[in-house]
Amino acid sequence: MLKTFSELLAFYGRQSEFLACLEYTASKTGFRAELIEKDFLCSLILSYLYKDLDTPLIFKGGTSLAKIHAGFYRLSEDLDFSLSIAPDASRQQRSDVVKPFKEIVNALPQYLPIFNLQKPITGTNASRQYNATFSYASQIGPVDGTILVEISVREGHLQSPIVLEGCSILEDFLTENRCVSPCRIRSFTKYEAYAEKIRAALTRTKPAIRDFYDIHYAVKRDLINFTDSEYINLVRDKLSLQEVGEIDLSDKKLEQLKRQVDAELLPTLRVREVEAHDFNLNTTFAFLKRYAEAYLCELV
Repeated sequence: MLKTFSELLAFYGRQSEFLACLEYTASKTGFRAELIEKDFLCSLILSYLYKDLDTPLIFKGGTSLAKIHAGFYRLSEDLDFSLSIAPDASRQQRSDVVKPFKEIVNALPQYLPIFNLQKPITGTNASRQYNATFSYASQIGPVDGTILVEISVREGHLQSPIVLEGCSILEDFLTENRCVSPCRIRSFTKYEAYAEKIRAALTRTKPAIRDFYDIHYAVKRDLINFTDSEYINLVRDKLSLQEVGEIDLSDKKLEQLKRQVDAELLPTLRVREVEAHDFNLNTTFAFLKRYAEAYLCELV
């Protein structure tokens, strides 16, 4: 397995070998080759950000679910992180907390020169959110790919973060083993990661179909005990923060989500899930309605 930056960069530079591994993995898993390539490159970025495990940067979001908690059931296109801070922290305090990570993120191309810093990390929403965009010359086609790095600086973490191994899906066509050694990553617990997913599905200002698919998959695979009192309390605590919007499970929201399925969800899934019509949005939406009514009624 490849581990060091030099090994990973050299492998990516051997185009014919890399493309053979991409083709093999795409055929085996049913994922699109461009997403498998992006997953490999996301692993490179994670290896860079977590070369020091003492970092307080916490990996979260859909990519963390796929790489750490739930297996590769869909592939994401960005990397989400969180820095713990008091919800009532001032703008200056948030800016101070994120400052060393701005320098680390912006310096990434110096260590991984296959990336270009397309958009330096910039704060928005009174320094509660910081985003950077990296581009790369894809080995597959003429169009450059991009990876968005997002760091949230808006709230404290409810459970102690854990260090787990994050994987890359790319496999060697000769050995049939994973190409990349797992990277040790500081992450949310599975409970807190899925508590954030429930909150996102219920309250995100711009609804995202991926949130609902992630919940569908967790329910189907029994990945979380959604009725466990500890988990319910986590969800309630996440929803009670001042900056969180209201719970919205309206028919209008459902219609918005339906319009996202073909363009924003299906391209991230394996062929077999797409062909099997495995995901029923109406069922997942109804599950969340029942869940909110049963366990979150004081917040609805």
